[in-house]
Amino acid sequence: MANMNALAVTEFGKPAALIQRPIPKPGVGEVLLKVVAVGLNPYEQRARDIGLFIAPSSLPMVLGNDIAGIVTAIGPEVDGHKNDIHLKVGDLIFGQSNHIKQTADQSGLQEYCLLDAYTTAKVPSGLTADHGASLPSNAVAAFWALFSPAALGLPPPFSTAEKVPQSIAGNSIVIVGGGSNCGRYAVQFARLSGLFSTIVAIAGPKHAAALLSFGATHVVDRHSDESEVIFRAREIVGDDCLYVIDAVNHEHTLGVGILSTSRKGTMATLCPGEADLSRIEEKKAGFDKVFSSGASHNAPELARGFWGQLPEWLESGKVKPLEWEVIQGLDVDAINAVWDGYRDGNSPDKHIHVHL
Repeated sequence: MANMNALAVTEFGKPAALIQRPIPKPGVGEVLLKVVAVGLNPYEQRARDIGLFIAPSSLPMVLGNDIAGIVTAIGPEVDGHKNDIHLKVGDLIFGQSNHIKQTADQSGLQEYCLLDAYTTAKVPSGLTADHGASLPSNAVAAFWALFSPAALGLPPPFSTAEKVPQSIAGNSIVIVGGGSNCGRYAVQFARLSGLFSTIVAIAGPKHAAALLSFGATHVVDRHSDESEVIFRAREIVGDDCLYVIDAVNHEHTLGVGILSTSRKGTMATLCPGEADLSRIEEKKAGFDKVFSSGASHNAPELARGFWGQLPEWLESGKVKPLEWEVIQGLDVDAINAVWDGYRDGNSPDKHIHVHL
């Protein structure tokens, strides 16, 4: 069996290291890719340093969930899903790996990897592998927060429902951390849904122009005092906001404070944590707060709809990929330095891609 180069976590709390491992073969519903570009994400720093989502028995574990590459082999039953029926060897595709499987075969920082076909899409004509690699984890996290039944549970843009419930149509939504990668996709998908007349992003001023171009109707400066941010957001949405997404915080007081006090609202969070209710006005009607896990594999039907529709949204400009910078090759020092930056609070302004 042929071997390949891979960058892997070999010991928690230590820098990832270059190893050799066998090239996998695709199983049922899988495709094998020659990896072209991989997007790095903050969670990978915690995977490296504290073993987040990694069973110790699965070491060495390759990282990298946001993958674009060329199909080199196709496993059995790949044609069983509407969005991958036309996949063939030589196609340039992108997709999200399945960390639930706890297998290094479905990770991108190696020369070849596997993906479940239903969590992939072809890179549209005129776009590149980098456009694809800039999307998966951040876009899925935002989409799931809005449309997964386990989160806000809104009807997705490809829903077959005849009409939107009156309790949703024309409502407002507030996205805390709107300037983050997930937050910017949440703004885009909130606009794409057509459900909201008011989309408020809580973000730094440097992100305001981009967020307004993505579909936000208002941007509130996150650098203000917490009570001031809540006041300014509620000036815009009144006491009618039933939907909030917090894309970045473990401390959720701000988002809960913006929710309606007289009607029961819901906040979806992308980071687990709690709110200090003593600092905000009482929510007389109560509220729900749910943690949303942005993994294609925890909602397969939603994933099939999302990945099936995503190429058209990209081609039409309804969804705009975020900017990126490139690391050439499996550069151990450069890749570990990106994760060190996430650990130390020095996040890059752009998505970082590794080209193989």
